[in-house]
Amino acid sequence: QEIRVVSPPLNHTALITMAVSVSLNDGLQYSPPAFDPFVYYTQPDFREIEPHLGPRLGETAVMLVGDGFVNLRGRARCRFGSQTVSAFFDDSGAAAVMRCISPPSPIPTWVVVEVALDGQVFSNVKTVKFQYFGEFDVTSVTPAGGPSAGGTTTTVNGVGFFMS
Repeated sequence: QEIRVVSPPLNHTALITMAVSVSLNDGLQYSPPAFDPFVYYTQPDFREIEPHLGPRLGETAVMLVGDGFVNLRGRARCRFGSQTVSAFFDDSGAAAVMRCISPPSPIPTWVVVEVALDGQVFSNVKTVKFQYFGEFDVTSVTPAGGPSAGGTTTTVNGVGFFMS
């Protein structure tokens, strides 16, 4: 069974945890609080994705960079265009980031990337994009070598190369 309610606004910038109980008789009696509390958070300022491109077959590990990322019990999701994947909170570095793996794309293309800390309410930033590229292959390298001091101009030939 379920009851659907809409959370009221809370004018606060800090992370606020609220216990959730239910009353079926106009507030005379309440259930014990839910095991998982409701958490109010500020929508993160998501500005960048690293790397910003990967193969159309997916499986590129990406890092979402910005401010305000928080861990909401492992429910975060990344959305690449219309496809969603799990996201993982990582605060092991100087700043907290979100990490996810790009899903496959049927064609080489650019897609908008968004994040939802709660797995449902996605950021509405349409400026962060990820580029899927197609298959490519190296067919030859000329010259075949050069001096160890470097400086040799080398030509790499192949198919499917593009400029990002």
